[in-house]
Amino acid sequence: MDDDRISYLPPFIIHQMMSHLFRKQVAQTSVLSKRWNHLRASFPIFNFDETDLFKTDSDMRLASEEEFCERIENFMKFIDVSLLRFCEHKVSMQAFRLLISLADVEGLPCSFENWIRLAVENDVKELDITIKTDENKLYILPQIIFFAKLLTTLKLNGFKLEKPPDTIRFCFLKKLKLVRVHISEPMVQKITSDCVLLEELYFLHCWGLKCVYICKPDGLKILHIQIAPNEHERVKIDILGLQQCDLMLYQRSCEIDMNGCSQLKDLRLGCCIFRDREFHYFLSKFPLLENLSMQTCHYIERIKFSSDRLKNLSIGNCSYLEAIDVDTPNLLSFVYQNDTLPISSMNAPCPWMVRLVIEGDLDTTWCLKLKKFLAASTEIKELTLYCTSNKVLFDLEEFRRVSPSPPYKVCYVSLFPTILPSDYETLLDALLWICYPKCLSVEAWDKKDHINLIESIYVILTNRDLNCCNSCDFKCWRHYLKDVKIESFLPLVDPNPIIIDNLMDVLPNLPPGSLRLHLDWCFSGVDKMI
Repeated sequence: MDDDRISYLPPFIIHQMMSHLFRKQVAQTSVLSKRWNHLRASFPIFNFDETDLFKTDSDMRLASEEEFCERIENFMKFIDVSLLRFCEHKVSMQAFRLLISLADVEGLPCSFENWIRLAVENDVKELDITIKTDENKLYILPQIIFFAKLLTTLKLNGFKLEKPPDTIRFCFLKKLKLVRVHISEPMVQKITSDCVLLEELYFLHCWGLKCVYICKPDGLKILHIQIAPNEHERVKIDILGLQQCDLMLYQRSCEIDMNGCSQLKDLRLGCCIFRDREFHYFLSKFPLLENLSMQTCHYIERIKFSSDRLKNLSIGNCSYLEAIDVDTPNLLSFVYQNDTLPISSMNAPCPWMVRLVIEGDLDTTWCLKLKKFLAASTEIKELTLYCTSNKVLFDLEEFRRVSPSPPYKVCYVSLFPTILPSDYETLLDALLWICYPKCLSVEAWDKKDHINLIESIYVILTNRDLNCCNSCDFKCWRHYLKDVKIESFLPLVDPNPIIIDNLMDVLPNLPPGSLRLHLDWCFSGVDKMI
């Protein structure tokens, strides 16, 4: 009995199996038998990637210009042969994906237009084309592509789309992604008006637009706009059913009008110029908002709003932010990443993730601000500190006098200290007077000093002098820390953790990486502690 039952499966099932293989594995199936060679030739998914021309990325970088051009020429001939063989089988093309680098696009047009024509004639469903070249020598998209009436996904990288065609026959297009594309305003209007089934639209690192105006199609659900700096003056989006919008504008001054997007649920803002009043008015237009992310919105000083629908809030790198005053009783997560600590007045009963960069002196005032900021939280899930301070100036007596309340509980603390070894203990004192972590991760990435850092922190935690503050009502962390256990060590360049039984034995040979410690605390009758 013949054991090769797979070869007798219907072609569409074998093609489905092939779609889950890597490109080289699909090519290798052609040597199995004549039938497999036939099935390989009729496989409707094409992935032409120039990186396959070289064994490694290093080989590609080191190749001479003559060798590279020769391989690209052979690569283009291979594409010609593969497409012509496929067309002989008279089946529909599922996908055509291409990545190719060209120093000069002059040699591409005839071949490329022929590839696109063959894909369109064979009812291609997905086109994903990247031409890597100089931004001043972008390739003008051939008009034949606009007749791909069964196309559902179109991704273009490295093209010019300036003159709109008379007709765009993308009757079934649902996703359009443009990357590094020079595009005109009339072209945007033509695309958005003619593609009536469009659901996702992306402009990433595009230029050529002074005004972005999108009012159709009505079915658009996802819109991403990330345009080159100083390119545009106005963004107007008027799509009632829009669900998700990402705006990365890099602008000194740009008017943003989204008054018609009242059903928006997911908003991500990056490098957008808002003053406080403008931002609060802008945000008031989205009563159904569930997810809000603000990154690098430097001019906002105060964030103030109320929402019983918001579920996730993320604020990052807003340099001038002074206060956060939000009432979000149903918030599920809050992420704050910055180099400043605002005054926080938040009704947000959810886990917080806080990531802070400390570049100036880490002094008592900064520590008091951090403790006050964390006090607004009912649960601090993660606290990450990137400390590159020149000096750690922590005055315990002043801190205890101004803030006599006990430290707050934190599930996980990551510490990235790039400071003088003489400041390690002072830094740890400051941290553990603010919070008591269940897990402490010491990120020792400096190749010159990582062993000293790991050893110092571990010794400070394990060799505790308990005669330091016996006269005080509330004692320092040394009196409450009962045990320190090593959970794992993860090398910086290796995903496999190193099992450590005795740290001091393996310490001299440890590479840079992360030492994760579990801290056991013991308290009696102290609120808000572990």
